[in-house]
Amino acid sequence: MANIQKKHSKKCLGGKEEQMSDFAKAFLVIGVLGLFACLLLLGREDGLFQFWIALGIGCFIQGLFFFIILSFGAEIIRLLKKLNGLPFGGEISGKFITCHIFQCSECKTQITKEKVPLSDKERWPRKCQNCGVEFAKDEEANIIILEKEK
Repeated sequence: MANIQKKHSKKCLGGKEEQMSDFAKAFLVIGVLGLFACLLLLGREDGLFQFWIALGIGCFIQGLFFFIILSFGAEIIRLLKKLNGLPFGGEISGKFITCHIFQCSECKTQITKEKVPLSDKERWPRKCQNCGVEFAKDEEANIIILEKEK
């Protein structure tokens, strides 16, 4: 008799996309530091007031530009890796909910609850839709939780 298994995904720590995110943050910090350095140099009496303002704003805009470009590039790499089922570093932006994927212990087919006719309730199916093996009577008690792979 088969069981319904709970499947967990593993998380990757690092990769090129994580390095791109780190470089993006570094460029933003460098741009802000360049802006502050130019603002400090404004106090000099050398007649280059407009030059220091323009240079400070240019440093900040350049840092912000590279932050945005590298962050988007890292996000695209993460999305492509997720789409292809590969492990990826970092987190994909956006709001997510936690959901559990259940599968048959025999054929690894994804199992979803089915609606009870004439009701809003849901129940576990009695047998697998793919291989036809029957599940244990008390499905909730016989769910096998697979350990997280790290």
